[in-house]
Amino acid sequence: MRTREEAIDDMILALMYLTRFNDGEGRPFNELAWKNYDFDAMDRLDKEDLIINPKNKYAYLTEKGRERARRMLSELDVKEPGIYKRFEFCEIKPELSDEVVKIEQICFPPNEACTPEHMKARIKVAPDLFLVIKDRENDGKIVGF
Repeated sequence: MRTREEAIDDMILALMYLTRFNDGEGRPFNELAWKNYDFDAMDRLDKEDLIINPKNKYAYLTEKGRERARRMLSELDVKEPGIYKRFEFCEIKPELSDEVVKIEQICFPPNEACTPEHMKARIKVAPDLFLVIKDRENDGKIVGF
């Protein structure tokens, strides 16, 4: 029988895994940070190298944590959401900057949107801070970033 703390740890890992938006292995900070409030559980998971918890209220799964969450969800017969089959989340490539600029212009009013020049400069300087979402059912079209 699991202890209360072990059950909490497993459920936190499962929730982090199910609510992530990227399955890029080895790049934990390219995922949606998960807000948490059970700091004792987060400390335990961090010590076991199941999460990266930079001592604030955000945490990121490690590959070891992902694997444990997958195993537990399989045991519970919980299926992964179909979003990972349809959409591919990947790092931006320079040739995609024009598509990202178009999305920026569509999503924000002209007085709030980043100018095309500034957006391209941001992508060039910090490409690791941009993820693009490709729709596999629509010939890999960029649908978000």
